[in-house]
Amino acid sequence: SSFDPLGSAYAAGQWKNCSHDARDYEQGFLPHRRRENAIVTRLVVNWRLCKSRTPHVMSFFDMANAFESTHHDLLDDTLSAELPDCAAHVLKQRHRYSTVLLPTPDRTLLLRPRTGGRQGCRVEPSKFVAAFRRSLDAFIDDHQELPRGKALLTTCPVTLAKVDLSVSTFADD
Repeated sequence: SSFDPLGSAYAAGQWKNCSHDARDYEQGFLPHRRRENAIVTRLVVNWRLCKSRTPHVMSFFDMANAFESTHHDLLDDTLSAELPDCAAHVLKQRHRYSTVLLPTPDRTLLLRPRTGGRQGCRVEPSKFVAAFRRSLDAFIDDHQELPRGKALLTTCPVTLAKVDLSVSTFADD
């Protein structure tokens, strides 16, 4: 494998040195937020709404090859919003100038992907989650009937903070 572990560690360090505003609805690839929590929460909310005979709609979307299909322009915009300029510049280079070696029977092809990041890079899931967050926030603002934070409120038993359960996302690889 020609994967660059030192560059991956450096990129992960740059990403972790900055704060990222995770939303209440995000699970997976975030500290202490497992995707299983989102799945169980969805099941419990659905059960309780059905039990109380409250009309509701639940939609589930699966994004196949999500990390690999994110356009570089969206990744660039996300990195510019999330990181200082110098760190964003370095991390942009990692996906913009990555290459893939594709062996064929008579030769090896050198390809430069136009979407996604480096397969196996520790920062790629977090970059995707941050990019998806920006798109989902805009979608929620345009389509949610009640203002954000007013739909399905509950109290977190650990932090005692109010949490809106009307939207949840989770990522896994």
